[in-house]
Amino acid sequence: YPLADYQFVAGDAKYKDVNHDGNINEQDVVYLGNGNPLFTGGFGTTVKWKNFSFSTFFNFRYGNEIINLARAKAESMGSYDNQCVSVLRRWTHEYTVDEVAQGKAPTNLLPRAVFKRGYNSLASSRYVEDGSFLRFKNAIIKYEFPKTLLSDTFISKASIYFQMQNIYCWSKYTGADPEVNISNANRPGIDEATTPRPKEFIVGLNVQF
Repeated sequence: YPLADYQFVAGDAKYKDVNHDGNINEQDVVYLGNGNPLFTGGFGTTVKWKNFSFSTFFNFRYGNEIINLARAKAESMGSYDNQCVSVLRRWTHEYTVDEVAQGKAPTNLLPRAVFKRGYNSLASSRYVEDGSFLRFKNAIIKYEFPKTLLSDTFISKASIYFQMQNIYCWSKYTGADPEVNISNANRPGIDEATTPRPKEFIVGLNVQF
């Protein structure tokens, strides 16, 4: 930085002049958050009634930020890579005061598309999101067969169960999964489009002889 021959025009991203010196450069770089959560943990419960039992488990993180690098790349509009449908909201021309008043100007515009040039996709608060979440991680419904039913068999104990994994996640994060890697000390809390956790459904039978 910078490109000596680059001229900023209408539609380019606007960055904050943090130190108010009239220039946008490395002196305006600031911390925008922390990838380490303030709280992390889980909780669950088990309810039993006659031969049935129902167990649940939730896990959570609170107070961390995520750099949505996947969205940054999918909204960069600077290469031939696949892009999000959100780039259809990009800046394409100047809107008059009348167009804005009549609601003809789109809201939440993205910067204009510039192929392999410019500064419209620099790392900024645009890609830093709240990474807090609460996930309904696990639920198990189990039925244990009465011993009287098994008394005339060679089976001493038997049960059948239905298990669900990764049932639902409550989060304001716009990416695929807020539970990103935070154990990497060099790159904590960065979403690089890793595969989200799948929903799983399992039916099983336990038998003891």
